[in-house]
Amino acid sequence: MAVGDGAGAVLRVEVTAHVQDVGVVRAALRAWLTARHLPPQRVEDILLAVDEAVTNSVEHAYRGGTPGPVVLTAMTGSADSSVVRVAVADRGQWRPPVPPDRAVPARGRGLAIIQAIAAQVRIDHGTPGTTTTIDFATHPVDVECGTAVG
Repeated sequence: MAVGDGAGAVLRVEVTAHVQDVGVVRAALRAWLTARHLPPQRVEDILLAVDEAVTNSVEHAYRGGTPGPVVLTAMTGSADSSVVRVAVADRGQWRPPVPPDRAVPARGRGLAIIQAIAAQVRIDHGTPGTTTTIDFATHPVDVECGTAVG
């Protein structure tokens, strides 16, 4: 279920941790980001990073148990805010990333992808669950000169 519309509004989407529900979260976030007039390429970048966070919750949080909730919350300070904050929370069990020397090929890159796209990433794991909070600049940043592009 998605809630929120308008400047500074909060989007909240809650699904059960099933692979097919990742697309539900993505569609709701895409509509919300687009309504905030972010550049199309920035929308795609944010969706990629958030897909990784949601997929991590779906694949890892409830492994070996009954799938539980995955909740996405997205917000901005105002219509012209320069930051979008997205939090992905679950009530499952934290699992540390697999060391690179034991990683399965083509897997285990989710956190690196998130960190490469985001301005800031915070992962809080406790009892119960894990919350990944990601801050994104609303316009891509030119890495060489540190200024917003677009």
